[in-house]
Amino acid sequence: MIVTIWGTRGSIPTPGPKTVRHGGNTSCVAARFDDVFVIFDAGTGIRVLGDHIAQTGRAFDGHLFLSHMHWDHIQGFPFFTPAYVPGNRLRIYEHQDLSRGLKGLFERGMKSPNFPVEMKEMGASISFLPFQNPVEIRSGPDVVAHVDHARLNHPDISLGYRIEDLSSGKTFVYATDTEHTPGEPPDERLRKLAMGADILLYDAQYTEEEYEGIGGLPSRKGWGHSTWKEGLKMASAAGVPRLVLFHHDPGHDDGFLEAVERKAYDYLKKNQTALAGVESVEMAREGMDL
Repeated sequence: MIVTIWGTRGSIPTPGPKTVRHGGNTSCVAARFDDVFVIFDAGTGIRVLGDHIAQTGRAFDGHLFLSHMHWDHIQGFPFFTPAYVPGNRLRIYEHQDLSRGLKGLFERGMKSPNFPVEMKEMGASISFLPFQNPVEIRSGPDVVAHVDHARLNHPDISLGYRIEDLSSGKTFVYATDTEHTPGEPPDERLRKLAMGADILLYDAQYTEEEYEGIGGLPSRKGWGHSTWKEGLKMASAAGVPRLVLFHHDPGHDDGFLEAVERKAYDYLKKNQTALAGVESVEMAREGMDL
């Protein structure tokens, strides 16, 4: 299993010279098993993923899991090139707590005057399937991975996902758009989902100062996002050695993110006893292979 980050941002795309190192596309991460892709979220990063797949000239077989339906997590879908190619196959999973008619929502979003090409004009075989826990991912006749989920703490509901490579036992957890409870232990639902995983990708959109509203900043409490320090606590509570910080705020350029990354790394090294089990922390970058 190779996991690649195609979009790192939250809220809105942020292209420009100050975001080239960590990227300006919104959320999209894909796990690959030979020719099978398991995609988490369809932000603008999915366009870049689609272009990459198209350049290979090979047939596409994919599974799409959405964390939730906010714009920054679905806005790239109409530009996903493999969805227009006859012979390709895409399965989109509908969770009863999340979608409330996911197929209809996608269809309405791609109707005039919102978009010039309707979803029915996409040439690939696109199916909407009910979410079973776990979902079996197959490559040919073989089950190569399992995908599990847990509900997160976010306005309008958000889901986190855990994917396990059955051949190696390696696991990756995608947990974006989730907010911790100040002063409380890490969210038990997410802790269980992430328990013993190899890598945790965690929503760390805000610094502590931003979240708390320190120094004249407006508080971000209740906005549905977390901090790097809470990410370290979660990784330690779940026994995850590698933490990747994700869903970068649109106001955080490369220099800002690198300064926060150094701060998080220094904090981890100074608090290794309290954060037992965590070996590394880093900022997500577009194009990063995990």
